[in-house]
Amino acid sequence: MQAVFGTNWKMRNVDQREAQQYLIALADGLGGLLNDGVHVFVLPPATLLPAMSEVARETSIRLGAQNFHWEEEGEFTGELSTELLKDAGATVLMVGHAERRVLFNENDEVVNRKLIRALQEGFHAVLCIGEADRLTSEAHLKEELSAQLVSALRGVNKSDLNRLIIAYEPHWAIGRRVADAAPVTRVRQSAEVIRGTLKTIVGTENSVRLIYGGNVNLSNCREIAAVNGLDGLFVGGAAADPAGFISVIGRALDGAAT
Repeated sequence: MQAVFGTNWKMRNVDQREAQQYLIALADGLGGLLNDGVHVFVLPPATLLPAMSEVARETSIRLGAQNFHWEEEGEFTGELSTELLKDAGATVLMVGHAERRVLFNENDEVVNRKLIRALQEGFHAVLCIGEADRLTSEAHLKEELSAQLVSALRGVNKSDLNRLIIAYEPHWAIGRRVADAAPVTRVRQSAEVIRGTLKTIVGTENSVRLIYGGNVNLSNCREIAAVNGLDGLFVGGAAADPAGFISVIGRALDGAAT
């Protein structure tokens, strides 16, 4: 299984030149890793995609969008279709992020519609799932994660699963006001639940890549990346500058190799 590392810029105010320079520095810093089984994706604000795609096409770094509509086109003011995003240079689409679920009321049905649309249109899809409560029991954790997966994958074509990336992101571990990532024991439990649920509902879990996100940083990335069943990390603030992202990827790969 190939290693996967991604970052979500959310609504950061970055201009086109800064965004291009970020990609150049990231590609230069990662060097041969990008040709050696390491896959990297960046999800900037959608307005930056055309400028960044000019740089990304010279590398193997993938660009993606944080949001999109599940319909092909129509009267959906303010929304972007998969076709528009594809034309702008996106090859990855994110679905089900906690902030979309909580702040914009995206329920399981919306997540399912978006995931089907993204995969049908040939994108790599990052499906975010995670529990809401830090103190949830092991039994409830299994119930919550399994329910999210079953709902999201309803109607998904099995032949598309090789383009699916599941990002386990506990809601309580996301955001600037949170100091800590999920404990390794919780990450390990969740990875087991996710892998087991995938095997039950689709018959296999080997083609689906699983990454962890939620306050990943240089001090914890190595230990988290070493968790069995994980294929990489979804990095937030620690990837705000390319040097930081490169350092996290390098240390995480060391952990995964042990």
